[in-house]
Amino acid sequence: MKSLRVLVILLALLAVPLSGCLTQLFDDGPVTQSVLARKVSIVLDENTFDDMDTRFEDVVRTRFEYTHPGGDTSVVGLQVRYTDDTGTDRVRPLSEFTAKSTLTEGDVVTIDRVNITSDLVIEQDGAVLAERLGLRRAWLEIDGTPIPLHTSETGTAVWSLTGTSGFKFDVKDVDLGESGRVEYAKGDFSGTSDGTFSAATTRSGSSTDINYETKIKGLFDAFADSRIHSDGETIETGFDIDAESRLDGTWLMGFRDRALSRTGGGGSVFADGTVHVWDPEHPKSMGWEPEDVEHPFIDEKEPFREESYETDPYMEADQEYLAFMERLWGMTLDVGDDFRFTASYDDAGTGFLFEVVIQVTERVARNVGFGNVDTFRVHETMRFEASGSSYGSGSYDLASFTTWLDTRTYLPVHAQVAYTTTYDEEQIRAFYGAFEDDLPYDLPEDLLLAINSEAVLRLEEYSGDLAVSPLLGITGLSGPLMMMGAGMGMGMMGGPYGDETYYEDEAYVHDDEWEEGPSDCYWDENGDYVCP
Repeated sequence: MKSLRVLVILLALLAVPLSGCLTQLFDDGPVTQSVLARKVSIVLDENTFDDMDTRFEDVVRTRFEYTHPGGDTSVVGLQVRYTDDTGTDRVRPLSEFTAKSTLTEGDVVTIDRVNITSDLVIEQDGAVLAERLGLRRAWLEIDGTPIPLHTSETGTAVWSLTGTSGFKFDVKDVDLGESGRVEYAKGDFSGTSDGTFSAATTRSGSSTDINYETKIKGLFDAFADSRIHSDGETIETGFDIDAESRLDGTWLMGFRDRALSRTGGGGSVFADGTVHVWDPEHPKSMGWEPEDVEHPFIDEKEPFREESYETDPYMEADQEYLAFMERLWGMTLDVGDDFRFTASYDDAGTGFLFEVVIQVTERVARNVGFGNVDTFRVHETMRFEASGSSYGSGSYDLASFTTWLDTRTYLPVHAQVAYTTTYDEEQIRAFYGAFEDDLPYDLPEDLLLAINSEAVLRLEEYSGDLAVSPLLGITGLSGPLMMMGAGMGMGMMGGPYGDETYYEDEAYVHDDEWEEGPSDCYWDENGDYVCP
């Protein structure tokens, strides 16, 4: 249970999707600093969880940096109030954290070994010189556990979302050994999507309903073409797909006395388009479409259904854990705050490093449709490094997000991501090598993969007091924006034919029906189930 809680907290701290390199839409400029800035580092490696008694404090390290804002001040009489990494409340003289006897303007004092959720107050003779205090909000609850969401009034929040994306590959002269040779293979996939996401809150007595609604439209184009020489034959094959899709969804969370009491949901997904496939029996000029392609590709509707939510009567409340979660969700942000997550693996010099950096870089007024909003500008980057393998080393900038959060509600007012990347043969080899995987084939030098994506989220309407945890504000946007950036039209397609085929033992699944598998299927040397 303890390790599970550590995992839950880590997931709450991070949203870690993977994608391509970045192209920034703007110049970040220098990071300005508040009087008290929180610096958080989460470090995981291959040995982190070897000890089952690993504590949360063992992987999360927090410090505060106090930047003295005024004139010369004697350190004598200054004291610090905080909670340390063991959860113990402390009152310490500031002189324990600095060798200076007098602080001048701009001097920085680091208070380390602090609990990530800690308040921090610097006092002199009972007067407060600087403080960072957490929010005291009445968070909504599920099974007695606070969730990072607050509302007590009727109101509405509506966001618009837009996204475009593309993926291209171009490969020439790939030797497949006994299987033959790929003369060329190329593909071009692109998608666009736009829509809205809204949250409407309704308050009546002790009951609060939150209704979420998503409406997304997507366009999807896919083209692939190849020429393969095998067993003395030349095979030309490929496809061309143009499609559009729609996704409509509605979800309900109903609370009584802040506790979840009702849930509901429903929606529809639709996708259709044209399909053109060519192979040795059907030349490209024929414009052939396979007979088993159904139209529409997907057309599913789920009527709205509501049901009561019953709290687990056997769930024991750990008051210490619940109090910690309250403080975690209430942890405030300020300019200069820095959150870093690092996961690494090293085995005899071969391994990888994955890093996420989230920084609060600026406090600025931003104009939106309903007026100016005081915001924190938050910048997030992700990078990956592969090192030490027989395939070489590589460094990859994975993604870049910038979000402007309302300083009062911590809801996103504006968010954007833009990135473009290309991978060549050397980078792909290094990536495989980081995981000690053998390359499927000898990669040709003439190889190119290219990815591009842009997505924007914008708050269009707001009323009421809907608010989220600051922590959710800085970590909760990566996933939605990456989905938009990847082109939600692609995801709605469910593949070109809207079905799934996979092999298991001696049977295979096709269109959700079990059939007896081909008798000549076998497991190959790579552990894959192959059916010629």
